[in-house]
Amino acid sequence: MGPSMAANINPQGPASVVGSAVPLAFLIAAIGVALVSYGFIRLTQAFNHAGSVYGLVGKTLGPRSGVIAGWGLLGTYTFYSVVSTMATGVFGTALLEQLGIVAGAASGPIPFLIGGLGLFGVVALAVTSVKRGTGLLLVIEGATVALILLTTITVLVKLLNGTAPGGQTFTLSVFRIPEGLDTSSIFLGVVFGFLSFAGFEAAATMGEEAQTPRRDIPKATLGVVIFGGIYFTFITAVQVMGFGANEEGMKAFVGSSSLLGDLGSLYIGPWVGILITLGVSISAVGCLLACVVGAGVIGTLILLVAYGLATIGAIRFLFFSGKKRVPQWEIVIPLLGLAMLVYTLFRNVWPLPTSGAAQAYNLITIAWLLLAVIGVLAAPRIATRMGERINADENLVETR
Repeated sequence: MGPSMAANINPQGPASVVGSAVPLAFLIAAIGVALVSYGFIRLTQAFNHAGSVYGLVGKTLGPRSGVIAGWGLLGTYTFYSVVSTMATGVFGTALLEQLGIVAGAASGPIPFLIGGLGLFGVVALAVTSVKRGTGLLLVIEGATVALILLTTITVLVKLLNGTAPGGQTFTLSVFRIPEGLDTSSIFLGVVFGFLSFAGFEAAATMGEEAQTPRRDIPKATLGVVIFGGIYFTFITAVQVMGFGANEEGMKAFVGSSSLLGDLGSLYIGPWVGILITLGVSISAVGCLLACVVGAGVIGTLILLVAYGLATIGAIRFLFFSGKKRVPQWEIVIPLLGLAMLVYTLFRNVWPLPTSGAAQAYNLITIAWLLLAVIGVLAAPRIATRMGERINADENLVETR
């Protein structure tokens, strides 16, 4: 999931929309992801398949829906690979600037060169032996997260005892909707929270490699969601307070090239900022590797569509398949998750922008999903054969 990279880059997106209420947006996103994860947890207790939502939705809702869900998740991994590539370049350039090697390089070709080198290295790693590389990345990611938590606690202590370097103070106003902003506008920022959790479902793609997938994958998914919810809410709250929950502080917040790196430099020392930025750069490479491997295995709003289909599949399989599988009251959980997904998607797409990058992003998303829908409608027999292959897979035989 790359929690160190996500905590460094994603909070800036909602800040331009919700101001200092970034932690509130992340808290709402954490609740939404927890509700959505219910479908993945319940389904992976019964099935395991390398196709993730392709297999899970295909088994529960039918082959056509499975193809659309799998195509949506493939799009997510593909487009997120682009994001991770550029994140590698951005943070790599920030590291070089902190070390004094380059100056003013953020707007030049250096980020693209660093990102390209990262992508080349990841592809080389993905087509050889990925296990050794992922183990190293996991150790570095864990060390970076630990350093981020120590830095965040230090910042929090200084905020509480009034020794913040710029006179910043501890305030719970970061969990309140700013004046002049309506409640629904918060959901414009919630999508960045969902993107920070992107990857919580990636364990499902290991359904054919794990030794005890129907036990370990649900546990891994639940553990990531619980950790991520606490981690992102806590980190973003301290970040906003550390920069200052006011207009000047939020301007610095949005303009930072490495949120936690800058906080570490400001509150502790430059060496901490350098270490965090280095770790986050490597975290971006780890996210890129996960996306490349995930896309290869199964063949960002698109992510919400795939999640929604998986949630509907869980509802149908667990509650309406003719067998009593879970207590009926639990249907409330996936229904709430589905409602939150639909509303978040609506708030971020409608009204459709008529110009700029947002219009291009929406058009790409819609076109990508329409390709799957048109393909399924134009070649229903192919979709049926794909579904038959899904159902014939021994890993999709439900547990008794």
